[in-house]
Amino acid sequence: MAAEDRIGAAYHEAGHAIVLWVFGLQVDSVAIGIAGDDGAGHTKVMGSDEHLSEFDRIVISEAGLEAQEVFEAPDPRPCGIGRLRQDHRHSRRYFRGRKPQNPNRSTRTGA
Repeated sequence: MAAEDRIGAAYHEAGHAIVLWVFGLQVDSVAIGIAGDDGAGHTKVMGSDEHLSEFDRIVISEAGLEAQEVFEAPDPRPCGIGRLRQDHRHSRRYFRGRKPQNPNRSTRTGA
């Protein structure tokens, strides 16, 4: 299953890389098969991404799972839970110690 794992990881990391590019960031590298795990990968940004909003960071984080779903790429982890947890950890790292930008903003409309 190693080849299938690498294919799934490649689509996943490509999702991150494409959205980073859309947001104007340069991708330094994309790695697949980290620490001997064929299903693991990483996308590294060149330079700073500090100018991105929290929403942009969430979009980048979730882009990997979305790419796998859209292109029906294999996922060696049942239901995508492993990658979901991994991306969630990346999102949490971005927001650790940050306050919400608009804590009083309501998303509800109408009465």
